[in-house]
Amino acid sequence: MTIRRSGFVSELGRSMVEMLGVLAIVGILSIGGISAFQKAMTKHKINKTTEEFSQFINELLRYSKDLKRMHTNNEANEQAYIAPSIEFFLPSTWRRESIYLYDSMNNRINPFIRNDQTGVKNKYLSLDYKMQKGKDNTQFCIALYNMAKPYAEMLRKVTVYTDDGEHGTTNPVWGTIDCGKNKKCLTDITFADIINYCNTCNGEKKGCTFVIMFRL
Repeated sequence: MTIRRSGFVSELGRSMVEMLGVLAIVGILSIGGISAFQKAMTKHKINKTTEEFSQFINELLRYSKDLKRMHTNNEANEQAYIAPSIEFFLPSTWRRESIYLYDSMNNRINPFIRNDQTGVKNKYLSLDYKMQKGKDNTQFCIALYNMAKPYAEMLRKVTVYTDDGEHGTTNPVWGTIDCGKNKKCLTDITFADIINYCNTCNGEKKGCTFVIMFRL
């Protein structure tokens, strides 16, 4: 409403159009704020989970000799599932169900000891980290690669395996001892390489598993 007095104009209110414009701006800012908050929370969950996974790995590697003794069979394809034996080392927000472990984001981990399939009597600790199907797991996959890099000297290899139900693809990179001779080194892969590998983890129909294998 506008009142005219003695040659000047006084604004006592705003029109409906102006109010609607203000409300629209507030709504847009709110949506942007919610989106930014959700992204920040997702990043926080990913960072927290990968940190828990790293701590879990550190605890397991402290007892690598004991883990090696859990597997006494020398057949090439023999595997020893060890989830019940390592439950003691789980982060407080993780849980075990049968032979599997589940992290705080409900991703499934399958831990087992395996022999070298080439016939050499080496043993490995394999942690198969299966991410939830139907989600964009690209950022989580990237975080797992970055978490794995400091372990390069102890690793056999790291692989991202994707499966759409009909076809499976793998992208192996190798630890310090095994890389070279056309085998990519984990320490040498670039951020662009990691993004290329991890982009396969985005899709409703694809299952995505991050496999990290340690020498024992």
